[in-house]
Amino acid sequence: MFHTDHKEDFNLLKDRLLTNNVIYLFGYGSLMWKVDFEYTRKLYGFVKNYKRHFWLLSDDHRGTPENLGRVVTLVKTENESDKVYGVAYEIHSDNMEKTFENLHFREKCGYSLKEIIFYPHENKKSKVFESNPKFITCVCYYANEDNSYYSPTNDLSLLSSQIHKSIGPSGTNKEYLFNLCNALRELIKQNSQNDSEEENELSKIFQYENHLFELENKVKSLEFY
Repeated sequence: MFHTDHKEDFNLLKDRLLTNNVIYLFGYGSLMWKVDFEYTRKLYGFVKNYKRHFWLLSDDHRGTPENLGRVVTLVKTENESDKVYGVAYEIHSDNMEKTFENLHFREKCGYSLKEIIFYPHENKKSKVFESNPKFITCVCYYANEDNSYYSPTNDLSLLSSQIHKSIGPSGTNKEYLFNLCNALRELIKQNSQNDSEEENELSKIFQYENHLFELENKVKSLEFY
């Protein structure tokens, strides 16, 4: 199976992306809720021309080689209105080597590294966001289509059955799905405000990610069988 050594690719990326002693990491899966590293700032926002799908098999976290689970990856689209909301973490150079050494191991199963443009959400009532740039170039873990873990399907019945029964060293696969959906709900909650235009933009997460919430409901329905 396809376990990746990210060190060489990361060294190339950090030479381009390390600015003012910080580098940014985009999280859209477990990095939205399982944050086991130090960071100096956390920004909510989105990337364009992507969708988030459970198209990556997992044999090391949410499944085993004998009973593969599934985790999310980014899928490129040609539609700029397609957005994936997530979190950008600002990581200081003092913590960079240790942080990414651990992340490289954590994200070794089927993931590769790339740089991606992240657009911070502008919360006009939060002073934190007043100094945000219009966009940030981040390091991102994603799955290439040419590895043996990449398994695209839109069959929610198949996905729900696999996710419901799979368990790996990091826990159950359904826990991963539920945590992801809850993290998206929390993102909306933490950034909601009276500005109706921005509230409507955030509420579109349910539109962009409708397949995830439908999958969540399908997996929960299997709990009774």
